[in-house]
Amino acid sequence: MSGKVHLWKAVSLWAEGDVGGFDANSDTVFKLGRVGKRPAIVHGSGEDWSYQVQGGLEFQVTRWLWSDVGWRYHKSDYASGGFTNKTEVSGPFINTGINF
Repeated sequence: MSGKVHLWKAVSLWAEGDVGGFDANSDTVFKLGRVGKRPAIVHGSGEDWSYQVQGGLEFQVTRWLWSDVGWRYHKSDYASGGFTNKTEVSGPFINTGINF
C-alpha cells in the first residue's frame, strides 16, 4: 500500500508499507535441508513474517533525476531448525534514482 501527495512543484510527501508471511501458501514452501547425511529438498514452514513502513519527501531535481529523504522501519521474524532471527531495523535513508 502506498500514497503520494504533491506539496509543491518538485516536492512530494509519500508513504508506503507492506506485510508478508503469516503461513500464506505454507503447503508449497520448500527449503534445502538434510535427510540423514544427504542434502535434500524438504517441506518448510511458512510461519515466517515481516512488515515495513517507510515515508519521506521526494525531490524532483531535474526531469530525469529524483531523490528521496525519509525514514524506514522494518521488522522480521524467522525461525528454521532451531534457529530464530527476530530483527528490527529503523532509521533514516537517502535514495536517488533516474527516470528513463
